[in-house]
Amino acid sequence: MKKTIQSTARFLVLGFLCLILPGTVVRYFLVGALRHSLLPLFAFLIGGLYILFSFFVLRWAVADPQRVAAQAGLKHEQRVWILIGLGLMLRLLFLFFSKTAPHSDFLTMYESARVSLGGDYQAFFGNGYLARFPHLIWTVLLERSLMGFLGTSPRVIQLFLWGLSGLSLWLLYCVAQRIWGAARAMGALTLFALFPAYIFYPAVLATENIALPLYLGSLLLLLKALGNEEEQEPKKSYLTGPRPVRFLLGSGALLALANMFRFVGYVFFIAWLLVLWLHGSSWRRKIAATLLLGASALLVSAVMDVIPRTLGVTDRWIHDGREPAVTSILKGTNFSSGGMYNEEDANIFAEMGFDSAKTKKEAWVRIHERLRQMGPGKGLLLAGRKLLNNWTSGDFLALDWLAHSDNEGGAVLKGSKWVLWGMGEGATLWYLGLLMLSFYTLWHQKAPRDLLTDLCVLLLAGIMLFLLLIESHPRYGLIAAWIFPLLASGAPLERLLGSSSGKSAPSGPARTVLAEESSPAHSALKKRP
Repeated sequence: MKKTIQSTARFLVLGFLCLILPGTVVRYFLVGALRHSLLPLFAFLIGGLYILFSFFVLRWAVADPQRVAAQAGLKHEQRVWILIGLGLMLRLLFLFFSKTAPHSDFLTMYESARVSLGGDYQAFFGNGYLARFPHLIWTVLLERSLMGFLGTSPRVIQLFLWGLSGLSLWLLYCVAQRIWGAARAMGALTLFALFPAYIFYPAVLATENIALPLYLGSLLLLLKALGNEEEQEPKKSYLTGPRPVRFLLGSGALLALANMFRFVGYVFFIAWLLVLWLHGSSWRRKIAATLLLGASALLVSAVMDVIPRTLGVTDRWIHDGREPAVTSILKGTNFSSGGMYNEEDANIFAEMGFDSAKTKKEAWVRIHERLRQMGPGKGLLLAGRKLLNNWTSGDFLALDWLAHSDNEGGAVLKGSKWVLWGMGEGATLWYLGLLMLSFYTLWHQKAPRDLLTDLCVLLLAGIMLFLLLIESHPRYGLIAAWIFPLLASGAPLERLLGSSSGKSAPSGPARTVLAEESSPAHSALKKRP
């Protein structure tokens, strides 16, 4: 069963990447040429310069630490903070060189938070925007709190999101270092710090900015619960030790909190459970870990669900929106729009007189009818279009949120739109290289795999499948795109970049508490991919 699950997830991700890689190349030339015949060349210049910059930074990051210490006098910890500082500086530069205001849904959320300071909670009740989509309520309440203390300028929220992006950088390094050791973790941190989409998105008031550090924190605590600290006994069960219990409870709590800001926590939870069961050695430990993780997540979810309604902020539960969630699936089955947002399906709630039960029933009727008329061929074609739309944009459409004119309530980058377009397509060129490194790692990887690689593959496969079911948008993949830097760091970066000193730095694996010292799962963790 373990090998079947691992092989299936790996096959799905490799299959998806086989489609995404050529799709990204086609998109780069097609989208650029549609805007202007010279844009692909201009974007190649911008992307090429950034790739060259990334090459030298990555070469320095994965170089032999002893050689770097001898030449520059820098310890490993200092290099880590330099890379985090570089990532934060790039994000801050983009933030202040962009003339940014909220747009579309983010504008509605921002305005709802701003007017609620004066006691206007109309959007939270009845058929208001947040009553229809209550999973956004906690984001709006957080924005409201920031405005109450620091002012109503969008810059206040953007700077807060910028700070969270720095936390995400540190957490991703900790996650990679825990299992793969310092050498490979430096590669993952560098690629994540230089990832254009994560540089651009703090300027967009997107919920992913808040959810990402919470999901990464949950993952880190999960790995700590599975891992074996030096001060712990090798065979000590978390059932008799307080620290691993706290790690599992904390992981579940952070998972539930993250789900309040980006409603994909169910996919993460399933991936967490699969890793617990795939790398555990006894039924007792697997069941106990499942109960601890599940109970913590359920309790925090229930509390977060109850608070807004109990305080009179809204008349809806967080999990029960006025507009049924099935409308997102309905939009995702619209062949003419490629599964993206469209007015035809967006208006179904109004057509049904804002009646939730009627809307839900009618949505399922339309979904079944569309699937029947589509047949397998058109259905696969639609799935392919959605997959390409979700994963072939190097900036995950961040710059499109910033490309609208001021009189539309949007934002523009200071300067020519050519710069904006060039940055977007240049980011796609950089992203293409990241995908190639990720594909290389998975293609050449030998079984058995360590638990973090398993988790990355399972989670990425789950997110990709989930996004095929709902309304399509490139932004939705951002919540899991941090997996690509982790996977790409498994490629022989030292050899590819010419920074190897003849031998690779050790990257010792972590041991697992769920598996005994002599168990196959523990032995698997001793082998590097």
